[in-house]
Amino acid sequence: MNENKKGLAAIIMAGGEGTRLRPLTCNIPKPMVRLCGRPIIEYILALLEENGADTAALSLKYLAQNITDHFPDKKFGKLSLFFAEEDRPLGTAGSVKHTYNSCFADGKHGSEAPDHIIVVSGDALCDFDLKKAFDFHLTQGACATIIAKSVDDPREYGLIKASGDEVEAFIEKPAFSQAVSNLANTGVYILSRKCLEMIPDGVNYDFAKELFPKMLEQNKRIALFREEGYWCDIGDLKSYLSCQRDILEGKVNVARPFIRDRMGNIAEFGEPFGKFTVIPPVYIGRRVHVGDGAVIDKGSVLDDDCIVGEEAHINGSVLLEGSSVGSMSSVSRAVVCAGAVCKEKSMVFEDAVVGARAIVGRSARVNPGIKIWPHKNIPDGAVADMHVRFSAGRVCCFGEDGIEGSTGTELTAELCARIGAAAGTVFAKTTDLIAIGCSAALPSAAFLLSAASGALSVGTDVYDLGLCSREAFNFGMTLGSIKAGIWIDVSGGNTVVHIVQEGGLPAVRAVERGIENALASGEFALKDSTAFGKRTAINDVNVLYEAALKSAVTVSPETAAKTKISVELAQGGCAEKKELLEKLLQRLGFAHGIDIVIKLGRDGVAFCSAEGDTLSEHRVFGLCCMAELEKGNVAVGCGAPKILDGIAAKHGTKLLRYMSCPADDSDSEARQTASNQLWSRDVVLQALKAVNFMAENRFTVKKLSDFLPDFAVSSRTVPISKNPAEIVGQIDSLSSSRHTAHHSEKIGEGILLRTKGGYATIRPLKKGDGIKIVAEAENAETAEEICGFYEKLIEKLKSSALPHS
Repeated sequence: MNENKKGLAAIIMAGGEGTRLRPLTCNIPKPMVRLCGRPIIEYILALLEENGADTAALSLKYLAQNITDHFPDKKFGKLSLFFAEEDRPLGTAGSVKHTYNSCFADGKHGSEAPDHIIVVSGDALCDFDLKKAFDFHLTQGACATIIAKSVDDPREYGLIKASGDEVEAFIEKPAFSQAVSNLANTGVYILSRKCLEMIPDGVNYDFAKELFPKMLEQNKRIALFREEGYWCDIGDLKSYLSCQRDILEGKVNVARPFIRDRMGNIAEFGEPFGKFTVIPPVYIGRRVHVGDGAVIDKGSVLDDDCIVGEEAHINGSVLLEGSSVGSMSSVSRAVVCAGAVCKEKSMVFEDAVVGARAIVGRSARVNPGIKIWPHKNIPDGAVADMHVRFSAGRVCCFGEDGIEGSTGTELTAELCARIGAAAGTVFAKTTDLIAIGCSAALPSAAFLLSAASGALSVGTDVYDLGLCSREAFNFGMTLGSIKAGIWIDVSGGNTVVHIVQEGGLPAVRAVERGIENALASGEFALKDSTAFGKRTAINDVNVLYEAALKSAVTVSPETAAKTKISVELAQGGCAEKKELLEKLLQRLGFAHGIDIVIKLGRDGVAFCSAEGDTLSEHRVFGLCCMAELEKGNVAVGCGAPKILDGIAAKHGTKLLRYMSCPADDSDSEARQTASNQLWSRDVVLQALKAVNFMAENRFTVKKLSDFLPDFAVSSRTVPISKNPAEIVGQIDSLSSSRHTAHHSEKIGEGILLRTKGGYATIRPLKKGDGIKIVAEAENAETAEEICGFYEKLIEKLKSSALPHS
């Protein structure tokens, strides 16, 4: 079968805590979580046995004894089992190397070390053909082989960009904006001994973040084996429930298959007696009792020793060992953990979890998504509408700009307090200070105080910048060298909570995920009364910001007086910013007139003249870049015009590009530079810099237009309902075969394609509900044509119909 001396040897990474599965995993390790009456680890061992393995070593850490006690004779069928426990965190690769050295190194257990070893995650269910994958690995002669599978939502996984059967790049759990592939790294690897030798001994080392990128840098081949079989990473409670439904519905080819009755139910130990209704398929374990009149609806799992009372209704839910649901109660698509009790007439709703030995009182209600921790008690008649351990509520996720929702309904002061607590908990790894500010709208102040209270409650100090524009807030963060911030914008009945880092730049994906997980689990680092944070009010940030804006203009009042300027609002522009710009221009000595008409937009500033000459937002931005590139490097967003790279090259400086939400630190240099270049994200400052350049050089709008390179930018957003990463990946593949595409060693934000007459950047929106196209060309017509071409291509790919060449 393989080059090993005996059968296939495997290492199972079984040390996970399963924090996102809590409270289910509060008292058991993740591999011991039960699926239809069997721990996850047994499904994995059965699959290995079925594929010819004779030895498996388990890497243990969290509650390790629960696993070793489950296999007292160190056997599972024909498999010999070995255990290696970490005494400190070693990371995914580090734990595998530790286990290999402990269990398989030469001379261990009287045998030679295997030349190749399969590595499997201990918290996923799959039915992969591991023998076929192993044979593929040997024929490829690869240093390592990764088993990958296409997924619907790429944000929850480490993704792989591949060319044929060879891995090109990795990106770890990105936002949709960086998801240019939908091939997920399943955590199932086949590693040669040479690959294992690259892992340092005794240090925290990761496969996806460290080992595999290092292998690619050293040109060591990593093969890709594409699997079409079933795979479910049981990362949260929704996947835990759906995985069991898949087992019941026969979507998984389980090794050691279940015995089913003629209706498709799994009741290997016999169905209990009684006058109740079962709507198949369901799982019923040993010694289960179901009362008369009860309904056990499809997708339900009744584990060993469960009790369901008379006229109770169990709908698509999991009742673990020894749990009890009282008469006339209802449990719908929820989990009741081992030994928990839901008394008569209680109700537990969708995605809720009742922890081990917790009690839900008579006629009490557990609302959707609520988690009750082990041994907690919900009184009779009470309503649990927040997690019973830490205060929490509905799950929030980040959109393009931040956490957003309808003011006062979806996004409330209570939610802002929890966001503040979550942000303080996550940022505590890098800083103990958060800046908080808000827009001038009426609800903003309440939301600001709520967010500040949440941050203070977890021990984070708060600099309260008060009512200020986003640009003034960014300035305040830079002035105070503050590494973390929350700026709240209330506008037109909608509220957006922006979570930012140095210089006011949007937070990286790791921070977003941390905040999302904290909000979902309610696990905040709450402090006692002696450890609360300190609030400091900063009252003069707006004054200091205006002074900094004035300093951007260096021409004398006499020179300024020769230039006549007026300011107009473009679509999406802000009246307060227009008023500020007009005030500054007047104080700096500029005359009022129409030699230059500044059109102030939401994200940019355009110039025009009375004669009809125009300078687009992108060209004004290019002018500011050009002026700064003469002094040194400039950092811009990934979507900034490509022509700027050529301008930087002429000046012998670098144009660095940062992502709006990077999943790694590949843009860290660009972000560091951008944090001190506020003009690139400040339309008022851009206007002043451009006006200063024109006044200093006596340029008219027409002369400036002739001076700048010709280029135009067009953008469109295409709404979609299917996986955007799959569509962007298909476009990337099509473009690679038809045109010359720009590819880099690291995965950026979206894909950059060279097309006839220009460039196109295509990226998914962060929520995955659309794809943004940004086209650049020498003129507006060509840019529009490029946008139109890719819009039509996306529409065709949405319906899975590829265009003809």
